[in-house]
Parts: sequence; structure tokens; C-alpha cells
Amino acid sequence: MAEIKTINVTDYPAEVTEEHVLIDVREPHEYEAGHLPGAKNMPLSEFQSTYSDLPTDQAVVIVCKSGGRSMRAAEFLKGTGQYVNLINLDGGTDGWVEAGNEVE
Repeated sequence: MAEIKTINVTDYPAEVTEEHVLIDVREPHEYEAGHLPGAKNMPLSEFQSTYSDLPTDQAVVIVCKSGGRSMRAAEFLKGTGQYVNLINLDGGTDGWVEAGNEVE
């Protein structure tokens, strides 16, 4: 079963060297207000019905506002037994912005 790796958002993307998808689990209005470059929006409120769109052969990097919702999404994915590399970005979008990084 997959383990959930947690890295500080300020270490992304330098610490994630493998091919991956970046998923933002915040609600659409939060995502539209600013998100990490390249992030795809998959709100946690709809995650159980949309997660199957995620590739199982790549790392799945998950971000939210601060790290709580993204960890819940990662735990859900871990429970499916289908994903081999799950990464939670601790600090979330707020930490990304506080570190001086740009959002889309």
C-alpha cells in the first residue's frame, strides 16, 4: 500500500523529481483566486467521484489551502490501494504565497 510523503510546500517542486500530477483539492472559488502553477482542480467535496481520473503510474502531489484537506485526499487515495506515490504539500497554497512564489 502507498505511503503518504509530506513535504513542505516551499520544497516543491525541487523535492519532487519524478513525473507527477499536481492536484488542488480546494473548492473552485478558492482555486480561481490563485493556485500553484500547473495544478488541476479536483475539489475535496467531489473527490470520491473524480479521483479515478488520476493516473496510477505517476506520483500524485496534493495541495490545498494549508495542508489539511490535501492530507484527507491523500489518505482517501491511500485507502484505495491503487496509488503508489502520494505526496501531501504541507503549508498549502498559503505557504506557497507566503514564501514569495507566484500563483496562476
